[in-house]
Amino acid sequence: MNRRVVLIIVMGATLGCSTAARRQDFHIEFCNISVPGHIKWGNASFGAYCTFQVDRQGRPRDIKVEREEPLAEGGYVECIQRWVLTGIPEGTEVRAHFRWTHGIGWEYLEVRYGSSLMRIDLSGDRCPYQEFH
Repeated sequence: MNRRVVLIIVMGATLGCSTAARRQDFHIEFCNISVPGHIKWGNASFGAYCTFQVDRQGRPRDIKVEREEPLAEGGYVECIQRWVLTGIPEGTEVRAHFRWTHGIGWEYLEVRYGSSLMRIDLSGDRCPYQEFH
């Protein structure tokens, strides 16, 4: 089952400040990327690392998966393509780290650009460890 968690993060300047910071509106969707049963039950813990740049509208471009083992085609690119990171300057390099931990499932997503880091800890039904056929 492919469930999705959608997070909308709004960061803006406080009203009344003399110098307004650039408004940042982030729409980051964490896709519950399917993990085959043999990996779920095989005591596997791994991370997938992706890098990309943002265009003028904050949409990811030039997405590259640096490491995604043991999922040969995990769907990370398709997931990141749905993100919008408005307010990050065009051409900024962004790095996403998806973390799978055995017995827990998808544990967190970290998004880093420049010196900024957002960590999204996942809760709820992160990994339905159901019997597989």
